[in-house]
Amino acid sequence: MNKLITLFILLTIGCSSQKQKKDTKNKIKTDLDNFDLKGDVKIKKIFRLEDTIKILSSEYKFNKQGFLISKDSYHDNGKLWINDKYYYRNKKVDKIICNLPEQNRIKTKQYSYNNNEIQIEHLEKGIRSILITEIFDKENNKIYSNFNRNNDSITTYSKYNNLNKLINEKKYSKNKELLQEVNFTYDSNDLLTKMEQTNFYGEKSSYRVNYFYDGSNNRIGLDVYMNNIFESKEKILYENKMITEHHFYDKEKSEKKVIYYKYDSKGNVTYKTTRDKRTQETTVYLSVVEYYN
Repeated sequence: MNKLITLFILLTIGCSSQKQKKDTKNKIKTDLDNFDLKGDVKIKKIFRLEDTIKILSSEYKFNKQGFLISKDSYHDNGKLWINDKYYYRNKKVDKIICNLPEQNRIKTKQYSYNNNEIQIEHLEKGIRSILITEIFDKENNKIYSNFNRNNDSITTYSKYNNLNKLINEKKYSKNKELLQEVNFTYDSNDLLTKMEQTNFYGEKSSYRVNYFYDGSNNRIGLDVYMNNIFESKEKILYENKMITEHHFYDKEKSEKKVIYYKYDSKGNVTYKTTRDKRTQETTVYLSVVEYYN
């Protein structure tokens, strides 16, 4: 069951439903929104810098509507690892074809729509390995999800408040055993202030995150607790409403690493520098963004 839960988390992160969700201003959220990209972005390339050498790490291409049309991931040596291509029909994702050239394998995620229900089939050589079923309410909030693999499954039920904020999620096994429950708490400004997760599979455990904000509603930090014992914390610094530094601390509140950000004139990240405070090792990523206009 633990392996199925891990696979469920990895695949649902990398393969969201593509249901067009609206934000608080009733605007359709695009992939550009999900990647926090500003302007009419056409291509984003991320390079890892080693001295004066640029090594391509990933590349994203978007259509004029702001949705992904391809995504490439590369090994540290610059060799292509995964190529994803996105195909649309009636302004919805029809399928995603994943090419793994080193393994000579092609995987397909096939989408089908029926009113408020979406099914996503993971196929290889025409054989289905995974089936994901999702159901949405009239506000396009996902209220039900079933992840099925090899006749084993995880079902998730989600609840929202009257502002369409997620407040509760429960995950169940095929045998209707409660595996995990997550609760979300918001303040009067609709800002997430606490996330509480309880895991019931294996040895019961709990995970809690408290979030903190400044007077401009910027998230400036968080504290993490495992089984009610302090585990780690983060602090975030801003300049002109953009993150400039992100600091990470361990359970002894000793700083582990810090990430520095620089931006272009449109507010998109150009440099991301990560420094390990213990080893002093530094990793620098350069983002090159091309716009439609």
